[in-house]
Amino acid sequence: DIFSADALAWAYFQTGQIDKATDMIGLALRTGTRDRVIRAHADEIAGATGRRVRLEPDQQQAGR
Repeated sequence: DIFSADALAWAYFQTGQIDKATDMIGLALRTGTRDRVIRAHADEIAGATGRRVRLEPDQQQAGR
């Protein structure tokens, strides 16, 4: 599931295994999730490779 893929991606990222983290976060993002934690992790991992992920505003905040 995407949450397990995210957890593994984040663990890889924290141990400096950026290539593996990139692969796993790609799996976590495959459904187009809008989960803020997964998207934030994706942004951090992408930043380590010199790329950024466009984070969408939280839907709850958009309605305020």
